[in-house]
Amino acid sequence: MIISKKLKKLEAACIFRNRERNAIIEQVLKEMELGLCGKKSSLKMLPAFVWPPTGDEQGTYLAIDFGGTNLRILSVTLKGKGKIAEPKMCSHVIGQKIISGTKAGLGNFIVDKVLDFMQSQKMDIAMQTEIGFTFSFPIRQESIV
Repeated sequence: MIISKKLKKLEAACIFRNRERNAIIEQVLKEMELGLCGKKSSLKMLPAFVWPPTGDEQGTYLAIDFGGTNLRILSVTLKGKGKIAEPKMCSHVIGQKIISGTKAGLGNFIVDKVLDFMQSQKMDIAMQTEIGFTFSFPIRQESIV
């Protein structure tokens, strides 16, 4: 009974009224705008020079998300006219040995997992495709190599 009361109290504290939710949204948008303008912001923002989609895009695309503990690989086939085939995804834990190892070891790990994914999806590993790559954690790049 005590746990139930505490859970209800916690749940009530997590419910936002529309006014509160809208204030949070406005504040996040303001911080994004400040960051993109190069001003002091609580968010790290980088401008992206990417054109908006039209819906007419076609082809198979790969995305690689390199996180602190996981590597995610996704493939999506765009069919044009706003149609998208069911995306395929896999996730791999990045072991401490890989993270604290050499850049060649990390690179080989990523390439091996991408090739494994492509083979599991019966994708032609010789195909030319666009690949998106993201770090899902902050980094400090100290050199180009």
